[in-house]
Amino acid sequence: AAILAAVSATAVVFAPRYLAMRRKTERLRAIDRDFPETLDLLCICVEAGLGLQAGLNHVAENTDGLLAQEWRRVLNDVRLGASLSRSLTSFAERCPTPAVRHFVAAVNQASELGLSMVPVLRAQAAHARESRRLSISEQAHKIPIKVLFPLILCLLPALMIVVVGPAGLAIVDQLHAT
Repeated sequence: AAILAAVSATAVVFAPRYLAMRRKTERLRAIDRDFPETLDLLCICVEAGLGLQAGLNHVAENTDGLLAQEWRRVLNDVRLGASLSRSLTSFAERCPTPAVRHFVAAVNQASELGLSMVPVLRAQAAHARESRRLSISEQAHKIPIKVLFPLILCLLPALMIVVVGPAGLAIVDQLHAT
């Protein structure tokens, strides 16, 4: 009973933290997954003549998911009086993925220097696509190592029974016959 109480107390203490961290990780992963396509759409909007804020508005209205909700929150902050650079910075603080931080830093710097957003957004979209491609490639290279242990634990015993089993039975029969 004491062991069960200790395990239960430990679970009660650490389970909420674990679940919160897991939800945060899943949320950031979903944002990272949608980010390259959203940047492509934003780049197309700005190339078509919309401003950055109008492009963000178009992207927020025409996409779904967590990233669209974040864009809406950025736009709401701007509507409430915050500057676009400040609301993008708070977006990067809420979603601290490398792609988001890189995008926000580049857009804020281009805005401060008065540069055109089109080449900046095009470069950011290409960078986000390349980062996503590298991440997928990295995950694909990890698969053989992750498959190795279940393969050893599940397939090897069955293979040994099939291969060594008949030979072991023959040896046992020979020992009983002599």
